[in-house]
Amino acid sequence: AKRREEEEHHRLATEGEVRKREEEEGERSAAEAEEAKRREEEETQRLAADEEVRKKEDEERNRSATESEEAKRREEEEHHRLATEGEVRKREEEEGERSAAEAEEAKRRE
Repeated sequence: AKRREEEEHHRLATEGEVRKREEEEGERSAAEAEEAKRREEEETQRLAADEEVRKKEDEERNRSATESEEAKRREEEEHHRLATEGEVRKREEEEGERSAAEAEEAKRRE
C-alpha cells in the first residue's frame, strides 16, 4: 500500500510537472504569437506610411510637372503674342511707308 501510495504520488507529481511544462510552453507560444502579430502590425504600418510618402511624392512630382508644362505653355503663348504683335507692327510700318511713298509720288506728279 505504501509503495502504491508512493507510485501514485510520483505519478501525480510527474503529471503536475508535465502539466506545468505544457502551460509554460503554451504561455511561451502565446507570447511568441503576440510578438509576431505585433511585429507584423508594425511592418504593415511602416509599409502603409512608406506608401503614403511615395503617393505624396508622386503627387508633388505630377503637380510640379503640370506647373512646369503650364509655365512653358504660357511662355510659348507670350512669345507667339509678341511675335504676332511684331508682325502686325512691321506690316503697319510697311503700309505707312507705302502710303507715304504713294503720297509723295502723287504729290510729285501734281
